[in-house]
Amino acid sequence: MTVNLGSGKFAVGLTGGIGSGKTTIAGIFASLGAGVVDADAASREIMLPGSETFSAVAEKFGKGVIASDGTLDRRHLREIVFSSPEALAFLESVTHPAIMRFMQRKMADLDAPYVIAVVPLLFEKHFDCMVERTLAVDLDESLQISRTAERDRSTADAVRAIMDHQLSSGKRAAMADDIIYNDPDPEVKRASVMMLHRRYLALAEGMKKGPEE
Repeated sequence: MTVNLGSGKFAVGLTGGIGSGKTTIAGIFASLGAGVVDADAASREIMLPGSETFSAVAEKFGKGVIASDGTLDRRHLREIVFSSPEALAFLESVTHPAIMRFMQRKMADLDAPYVIAVVPLLFEKHFDCMVERTLAVDLDESLQISRTAERDRSTADAVRAIMDHQLSSGKRAAMADDIIYNDPDPEVKRASVMMLHRRYLALAEGMKKGPEE
C-alpha cells in the first residue's frame, strides 16, 4: 500500500478482533520508539460536542445518544448501530472519512522512525490504504469474548454481535502481511514485538533512502 501523508514515514496498520489485545501490542511498539495513532482515540476526538460529526450523529439518532454530561453515549449508540444495518451505514459514512483525515494529520506530525496505526476495521473499511504494511493481532475467540464482556460490562451475545461485523481471525490473518499472537507471557509477547520492530525499522530506513540508494 502507498502512504498518502506527505510525511515520508513508514506506516504499519495494526488490526485485530475486539478484545484481541491491540492496545497492549501497540503499547509495546510505543515503548520501543514507534509512533502510535489509534482509530478509537481519533473517533472520540472527532465526536467531541460541538464538532460537525457530533452534530450530524445527534441530529440523526436524537437525544437518546447524548449522555447527561452532553457527550456522546457511545455504548447506547453502539447498541443502536449494531442492530440496524441502515444506522451503521449512516454512522460510518459520517465518521470514517473524518477519522481517516484526523489520523493522517496525526501521523504526519509524529517524530518517530515509523508509525503504528491501530485500526480495528483496517481491512473491512479499507483503512489499509493509509499504510505500507499490515499486522494482525491474534487471540483465541473465547478469550476475546470473555475479556471484552468483562471490560465493557457487556454480555457474550453482545460481543458476538460486534464480532459478526468483523473479519474472522483466519480471514484477517490471510490478508495481513504479519501476524502476532497475543501471548499471555509478557516476555514472549515483547520478544515477538521486538522482532517486528527491527523489521519495520529496516523497512522504514529503506523507504527513506529510496529505490536508487
